[in-house]
Amino acid sequence: MKKLFLLICLTAAIFLAAGCGAPTPPDEVVNEYWERYKKGEIESALELVVDEREDEISDIDMDIDEVEGAGEIFLKRFDVEAEGYEVDGDVAIVDVTVTKPNLHETLGIFFREGFGELLAMAFEGASDEEMDEKAEEYLLEAMEKAEDISHEQQAELHLEDGEWKIYAWLFDKIDERMDELDFEEESVEDDFDKENDENIEEAEVGDTVTTEAGDMTLKAQNDDIDPIETGPFRVDIEKVNAVSGNLNPESAVIYNTEQLEYIQIDMRVENTSEEDLILYAGQAQIVTNTGEQLDSDMWMSDHIEGEFRGGVIQEGTLIYPLEQSQADEIETVRIIISAPQDEDWQRIGEEIDFQVELQ
Repeated sequence: MKKLFLLICLTAAIFLAAGCGAPTPPDEVVNEYWERYKKGEIESALELVVDEREDEISDIDMDIDEVEGAGEIFLKRFDVEAEGYEVDGDVAIVDVTVTKPNLHETLGIFFREGFGELLAMAFEGASDEEMDEKAEEYLLEAMEKAEDISHEQQAELHLEDGEWKIYAWLFDKIDERMDELDFEEESVEDDFDKENDENIEEAEVGDTVTTEAGDMTLKAQNDDIDPIETGPFRVDIEKVNAVSGNLNPESAVIYNTEQLEYIQIDMRVENTSEEDLILYAGQAQIVTNTGEQLDSDMWMSDHIEGEFRGGVIQEGTLIYPLEQSQADEIETVRIIISAPQDEDWQRIGEEIDFQVELQ
């Protein structure tokens, strides 16, 4: 009888231990989620998510069946690895390492190696389909050459029905990082344009300001320039700056240089008539006292449309990278803008051609 009692107790203990097993550790849950997701087992992966949180968790997910081209390469190299966690009651914070292709390096390679041919194709009249196909080809090559980088992130898990389940990704700016490949939404140069323009706006000659592209030093400036009228157009050159920039590593990859010397022109253009007219102010050419003849960089500069509806005002900043000179060598900048035209391509004013002295 005693042996039977011990056997019953041992059997009961085994069943109790099986029924009261510890939940899967939080970091293993995150890793299992990602493994299932990469295999395309989306429904199975979502079983590891807190009820009614599926939409929030899938915000950063990509539809595997629809991913192709550069996106397919990105997804294959995109990896999530969880290791380590801290528990506070029913909440666990898991340490997660996110690894993916370096998108800044990818875009830098893309512009260095593919932009010239794409621009030539555009001037030769290539169709949008041909341009898209060639751009995709260069982007694929660039992404294959780019190295992977990792970001340390976190995930929040909650204990639900005795099991750890994913409640939220605490991935700082992950959406912005994944949107870096979206050329139609935002130019790769936007960080340079907006941040640089805002900071230089408040600087005085000799000041160095830090932007997302690097440290920019204002070497010379003229912000007292009389408005110019040609036909029905009024052109306000609000400021001409000569700037020397020490680029940070990411920007140096994009611009293929560590030192960027350039001329910045802020302008405002108004069609004072009620007619639809043409003035290509955004294609203004400059000549420096050092003998350089330059066109604005289309990727760094704002787009100023050449066709003006009646009464329309456009403004923006044009950037002219210096090729042979230093910013502190620039004393004068000659600005040339072709004459305005009507819709029949007839001239309705004079060519703008004047010189600005920098101090």
